[in-house]
Amino acid sequence: MFCPNCGKEMSDSAEFCSNCGFKRKKNNITKGIFVNKPLLAICTSLVVLLLLFFVKNLVSNESVSNGWNGDYYYNAKIVSEYSADTTVDKMDTITIGLDEKSEPIEWIVLKKDGNKSLLLSKYILANHKYNDKDVDITWENCTMRKWLNSVYINILFSEKEQVSILTTDVINNNNAVYGTKGGNNTKDKLFLLSIDEANKYFSNDGQRVAMNKDGSSFVWWLRSPGYNQDYAALVYDLGHLFENGNFVYCDYGVRPAMWVDISKYNVNIVDNSNKNGWNGDNYYKNGQMIKND
Repeated sequence: MFCPNCGKEMSDSAEFCSNCGFKRKKNNITKGIFVNKPLLAICTSLVVLLLLFFVKNLVSNESVSNGWNGDYYYNAKIVSEYSADTTVDKMDTITIGLDEKSEPIEWIVLKKDGNKSLLLSKYILANHKYNDKDVDITWENCTMRKWLNSVYINILFSEKEQVSILTTDVINNNNAVYGTKGGNNTKDKLFLLSIDEANKYFSNDGQRVAMNKDGSSFVWWLRSPGYNQDYAALVYDLGHLFENGNFVYCDYGVRPAMWVDISKYNVNIVDNSNKNGWNGDNYYKNGQMIKND
C-alpha cells in the first residue's frame, strides 16, 4: 500500500511511514498472519500419504474382488452367490454308476427332454490330461475323449447302466474370443461341457464351483479350445469361465457329461429345488415344510 500523507510505498503491516513518519490508524493496519512452514509441510505430507494409502487399498481390493491377481481370477459376486443357496445343491440330481472307490456317483440334471436328461457329475471324479502330448489338438482327436469313451465309461458304469447312456451329437464350436478351431463335431457317450454349455446351464459362478470328494474346490476342463490350439478352456476353482484355458497336457479336474434315457434304467430324479428355502408359498428345510404359527 501507499502512505496517504506522502504517497511513498509502505508495508501493509507498518504502523508508521518510514519516509514521513505518518502514523496510520489502527483499524487500517493489516495484521500479518504467522505461518509455521515446517508444520504446514508435515501436515501436507500426512494428508498426501493418507490419500495414497486409501487409493492403493481401493485398487488392491478391486483387483482381488474382481479380476486377475496373478494366480487366480476373482469375482466379487462369487462369495455372496455361493453362500446364498444358489449352488448345485438346489439342482435336481440322479445317482447312477460307481466311482473308483465304489461309491455311488451323484449327477446334476442340467436339462430334461421327455425321458432324456443331460447330466453332469456333481463332483470332480478324476484328474486327467486333456491330451497326453503338447500339440495342437481338438476335442475330436484328444486323448481325453478316447479315455472317457473307451476306458473310463467301463470303470464308472455296468453294462446295464451303459444301455441308458445315449450317443450324443457333440457340437464343437470355435472359441468365440480367440477364434481357435473347435474341430469336427463328434458322436460321444461321455463328453465334457463346452464354454457355451457351461455358460448356458449355470446361472452364476457359484453354481459352476466343483468340489473334489475331500471338499476342496478345483479347476475342471471344458472341451472347447483355449487361447492357442494347444490350449483347452477351463472353469476355475471359484467357478469363473476361463476361455483362455491352459496347456492341454496339464492335469485338471474331469466332470463327465452325458445324455441318459431314464426309461431304459431304473433312475429316479431327486428334486432338490425346494430342498432349502422359500418356494413362493412355504419355507422348506431339508425338504420338509416349516410351519409358521
